[in-house]
Amino acid sequence: MKVHSAVGEFNFDITGIELKPQGVVLVGTMGVWEARTLMQPSDLRRLTGMLLKQPGLMRYLIRQLFSSNRKGEKR
Repeated sequence: MKVHSAVGEFNFDITGIELKPQGVVLVGTMGVWEARTLMQPSDLRRLTGMLLKQPGLMRYLIRQLFSSNRKGEKR
């Protein structure tokens, strides 16, 4: 996953997921720093709604799931 910001572009490599009372925590590294991202239930509902409204989402997901490309390869 890539994070684009005013201070630069960083890879966010997810190494784990934690389920907390506050929500889902993505654990990983961003650049050389350890990072945690909390997605609260309201964030998950909003993200799910945005994804479901996206035309062609199911086609995209199926294509990605069955793609022969491995992690790190460019398309």
